[in-house]
Amino acid sequence: NKDGRNYILGPNTGVIETSQGTFAYITDWGQSLGAWGRFGGRSNWNCEDYKRQTAGFFRGTRNGRLVFGYVGQHTAGFADQISAEDVAWLMQYLGQITDAQIRTGLLSAGASEHEEKCFASSLRTRIETLRRVAALR
Repeated sequence: NKDGRNYILGPNTGVIETSQGTFAYITDWGQSLGAWGRFGGRSNWNCEDYKRQTAGFFRGTRNGRLVFGYVGQHTAGFADQISAEDVAWLMQYLGQITDAQIRTGLLSAGASEHEEKCFASSLRTRIETLRRVAALR
């Protein structure tokens, strides 16, 4: 949820267009794979923290919007601007990712064998949570 609004550090996402297609990428998984939090409590690339917060990743619905557990620098977008339709759109793509692709991505990013197994399990859990959320529409 970091984008061009973060004018100090800049965005950590991008798009490459090639003759084979358009590819979106994330250049910094650090805090994405750690603990969220606004003041203190945040961590970077920490699977135990990431795993611990997986249960609170999705909290339910309120006024027709989804409620996520995330609290951080750009909390507002997560607080009231995501609908089940948004998640259904994302799942067209994210829902196709395989466990092997998740593992390859983690290992390519420098994960140890232990980190790869730990992160992959929590990532799969969060993806499957989003699959159930998409069905709420």
